[in-house]
Amino acid sequence: MLNGTVAGGGSIVNQGTVVRVDLTLSKSAPPFVKAMTVIGSGFVERSDPAALVIGPTGVGLSRDGFSLYVADSLNNRITEIPYPIQR
Repeated sequence: MLNGTVAGGGSIVNQGTVVRVDLTLSKSAPPFVKAMTVIGSGFVERSDPAALVIGPTGVGLSRDGFSLYVADSLNNRITEIPYPIQR
């Protein structure tokens, strides 16, 4: 459950993932999940009573679409995932 984070009991686990969700949009129906693809993995995460889980949060896509930036909260850094659209 939660990539092993709950089983870790507050210890750090290296199983955090970043997932791209492809949606099909329609004017007459709710969005439909067409596909889900893991584009980044191995991020550290841990459970936290005040935040449920601390791990990879916040993403930003570069203007050219060739880089996805992920806030790696526990390592206090920004990580780049190259070519996220093609993964």
